[in-house]
Amino acid sequence: CLEQKNLYNKQVKILFFMGGILVLIGTSALIIFTTKKK
Repeated sequence: CLEQKNLYNKQVKILFFMGGILVLIGTSALIIFTTKKK
């Protein structure tokens, strides 16, 4: 049971990490898009 929890925690951390990267890419792309538009 403990091993499953550890695996789940790892997956959650990876998902959080990927989500953060996606947010960073999205925000930077949005900033670039808005600055180029002007």
